Parts: sequence; C-alpha cells; structure tokens
Amino acid sequence: MRYMFLIMILMWVGMLRAQVFDVDTVVYNGTLEQHINLVFLSEGYLEGELDDFVSDVDQFTSYFFNTYPFSRYTSYFNVFLIKVPSAESGADHPGTATDVTEPVFPIGSVNTYFDAQFDYFDIHRLLVANDVAALNLVLALNLPQYDQAFLLVNSPAYGGSGGAIPVSSLNSAAAEIMMHELGHSFAHLADEYYAGDVYAGEFDNMTKETNAQLIRWKNWIGDAGVGIYKHCCGSMAEQWYRPHENCKMRYLNRDFCAICAQAIVERIHDLVSPLLGYEPMQGSPILETLPVTFKLNLIHPEALTLKRIWKLNEVIVGIDTDSIIVSRDMFDDGMNRLIVTIEDTTDLLRIDGHADKHIDLVMWEWESLLTATQDVVFDNKKMRIDVSPNPSSEFINVEISGIESGAIEVVLRTVVGNIVRRGDMQINEHYQMHIDGLAPGLYVLIIKWRGRLLVNEKIVIH
Repeated sequence: MRYMFLIMILMWVGMLRAQVFDVDTVVYNGTLEQHINLVFLSEGYLEGELDDFVSDVDQFTSYFFNTYPFSRYTSYFNVFLIKVPSAESGADHPGTATDVTEPVFPIGSVNTYFDAQFDYFDIHRLLVANDVAALNLVLALNLPQYDQAFLLVNSPAYGGSGGAIPVSSLNSAAAEIMMHELGHSFAHLADEYYAGDVYAGEFDNMTKETNAQLIRWKNWIGDAGVGIYKHCCGSMAEQWYRPHENCKMRYLNRDFCAICAQAIVERIHDLVSPLLGYEPMQGSPILETLPVTFKLNLIHPEALTLKRIWKLNEVIVGIDTDSIIVSRDMFDDGMNRLIVTIEDTTDLLRIDGHADKHIDLVMWEWESLLTATQDVVFDNKKMRIDVSPNPSSEFINVEISGIESGAIEVVLRTVVGNIVRRGDMQINEHYQMHIDGLAPGLYVLIIKWRGRLLVNEKIVIH
C-alpha cells in the first residue's frame, strides 16, 4: 500500500509537470495584480504549428484593442498566450448537427489536448472544449492570475461558443466571434437575438421590464438607438426585451450598443482600480522636506476621463492633475487633511450612484505645530525665522534673517526641561540640528538672540 501511494504521487507529479507549457507575453502594461490579464490557449495546433498560433494571437489581440469600448481601456490589460501542443491538428467533427445538411466539411475525429468538437448539442457552429478539467488545470498551473481566458481552435470552419472560457475557430469571422463571445464571458451579456428559453433571463441587456422609468437602461432611452425592443420568436420570446436593434450581441460586424458598452466598462471597473499607488505612503513622515509633493500613479483610459479632485482641509487645491505641491503656508495649525478622489467620468456610463461604487480615495493626515516662517519684531528690528520640518525624525532646519549680526543660540529640550541638543548659529546662516537617536515624542525648541527669547515652540519627533 505504501508503494502504491508513492506511485500515485509520482503519477500525479508527472501529470502536473506534463501540463506546464511555455507562456509568452503579448502585451504588458503592468503588474498582474493591478491589471486585467487576458490569456489565449492553443487547441488543435501541432508542435510545429505553434508559431502560427503566436501570429493568430497577435491578430486577435490587435482586433480586441481596436474594438469599442475596449479601445478606450487598452492600458488596463495585459495579454499572454499559453502554447499547448496537440497530437493532431484541428477539432472533432462528428457530423451530427441537425441545423445544417451534414457534412458541411469532412467528418472526422482528431486527438487534441482539450478535445474540441463542432456539432455540440447538434448545432454545427457550436464549437466547445469537452475536457474542461484539463483546460482549468493548464490555466491553474501556467497563469493562475488570469482574469479572462480564450481558447483558439486551429480550424478554418465557422464556430465558437461562450461560457466561462469562450472558444473560437480561425474562420474569417473568428475575430468577430471572439468579441461577441467575450461579451458573454467577460461582461455577462445576453444574446440580443433570441437564443432560446433556456438562455433567457435578467441581464444588463435583457429584461421583462417595460416601464421606461424602471428599466435598467432608463438613462439611455431615446439616445444612441436605445429603446425597449421585443424579442422574437419563440415560445417565451415575446416576454423579453432588448435595448437595441443593431448590436454586436445580435449581429456580427456591428459595434456594441451603448448598454453593452456600459456593461463592459463596469466590468473593467469591477476588476481593477485606476489607482496603482501614491506618494508619500500613508504613515511616512510628510513634513521631512518642504514643500511636499503628493503624487498619484494611475492607469489612464485612452480618453483621459479620470476626474481627480484634491482638497486640503476641505478647500480644493487641485483638479485633474496627478500631483500637487503643498507648501507650509497652505497648512492649518494643528491637524491637516489632504484628500484626493479619483473617478472615471467616461461618457460611456450613465449609471445612478456610480461614484458610490467606483470611486477611489487617498487621504493623508499630519499635524503642524510650528509655522514654517515667523516674523518677529525685536527692538524695532524685524526678523524672519524659518524652522522646518515639524514633525521630523532626522533633523531640524533653522534660518534667521533681518538683523545684521549677533550669535544665535538654538536649544532643544524635553517637556520637563532637560536639554538634549544645543547649537550656535549666525544670522543669515543655514543651521541644521540633527535629532536622530532621540526618542519619539514632544520636545520644545528654544531660540535666543543675545540672550533674549525669540522662539519657544513645540516640536514633534517621530
């Protein structure tokens, strides 16, 4: 029994190893965790035909990125391919379809990796992969971070299917088939021709609702050809309605209608945020260097539709910029809060409450205890005193101008009066007091000129 268990483990490891294939990058826009990852798998390609598969994927990828509305969000996607060789070329054609006069092309059975076949459910054009388990295992072992997979079958016959992983042949209409099937798989859209009672249901582009004030595409009615159009023909077809008469989800070689395009964009928003990162990171010392530059790292749609609003203490300080510079004179005494919101305001969306679901927000907070620049009048002499940063963790900068001469004493004390740092500086001299090594907490900075107190302020050390 022990040896049998070992043999089973070795067989399983061998099977896993056999399912690891070459993965090529077709388009790379950024990290897999922050982008939508499309992956093409080959089916019915011999080892010697995999270069053809690479060329086929290049053509499909180009078509994908030129199809509206994906063309507006190309920078949101990565594209990969997995080279899966088959023992024989093509796909099974049992010749069992009842919707055509068979054989449309020669009947035959071939040995392919995912066991693709035409004539599924006796529908000639319905091309599927029978070995879904193998398909899922190859994806799990080779590109587990994928968001949408697509199986490309090496056959010139017309065919394809939807489902979680859409399938297409290499027919001249294959690219259009792919985009239609991605409408199902990627955006969960219904057909806008009546595919049968079993496929009817409530979708973004299909409903039984007829009230123009309640229907889910109410904000589009009367514009871009959107209305409430009855399906035809079938036992239950007339109970169902579509939003458009001329959409890619009904006919090939058409654009996606406004409702389907909206669903695709919302799916993109569901999968990834346009916010990749920001600086400074939250929790890092903000006031180490002044002025402070706050930056966003964003994925911008091609139409540049990201709305960015920056507010410092509830006052707008920037609009539609990826960075702003905040100087000390913009701070309030005490706590300060900088907030930036990011929302895609594309004209492809007319969804009530969209901002409640798909808006990104970054917030920074810091405490300012010491004004950077102070004007002090002493013996009819006006001095300008600059102390920064506050809070700090490494050093405190002091500059004093406005008087001609005189030694300046700079002292840093604990709140109970113990001197922890002391130094002397001259007028118009840049002085830097190093504070690294001091325990975090509240301290008091004392500045004296000719023994007379100029500054007595709190300093926060991180």
